[in-house]
Amino acid sequence: MRHQFKAGDLALIVGTLTAYETLGRTVELIEYLGDDRVIFLEAGGWVDNVEENRIWLVRLTDGQYTDKRGVTTSEGPCREQFLMPLRGDFEPEQQKAKEAEPCA
Repeated sequence: MRHQFKAGDLALIVGTLTAYETLGRTVELIEYLGDDRVIFLEAGGWVDNVEENRIWLVRLTDGQYTDKRGVTTSEGPCREQFLMPLRGDFEPEQQKAKEAEPCA
């Protein structure tokens, strides 16, 4: 499923191949990096994108993690397929119904 992400959106990391401590954490999408075979990162390094996935540069909203090179950071590349958008109305239906009830 392809989402209509844009820079600045918030998303939940729901999958990873290496950065397991980022699973379930919220990120801000910084920049769409593309789907080229090799993607070079401004901060150094590159992504070997063999499957030509859509890749986003993301930033954790709640701190840092240690990447596979042993570098502690809050930013890194992430496959779009591993991101679940956090936009729209997530309030439970029962709560909405309760708030909509007229006051007695």
